[in-house]
Amino acid sequence: MVLPSYVVSLVRLYLCFADIVQKLIDKDKHIPAVKYILEFNLADQIPPVPVLEAAVDEAKKLARKLSEEGNSSVSVSPCQCMCPKIKLYIY
Repeated sequence: MVLPSYVVSLVRLYLCFADIVQKLIDKDKHIPAVKYILEFNLADQIPPVPVLEAAVDEAKKLARKLSEEGNSSVSVSPCQCMCPKIKLYIY
């Protein structure tokens, strides 16, 4: 049985998503990576929990660094979440 070319293209595209997600993780873009992991059902290949734990660790490091520098006033409120392309504010 020969698969139609669009099915082969979709399978190749699906396999590329795991690589894209890994590149996001390598660039410390953990939250978008988890979004794509869940959106494309890649949780069996890339578990989202360790990625989220890495995001929390990075946030703790940043908070510690800002605290040590004495920058108590940050330009972004603590309850505000921004995505570069889609601005989503949570108050």
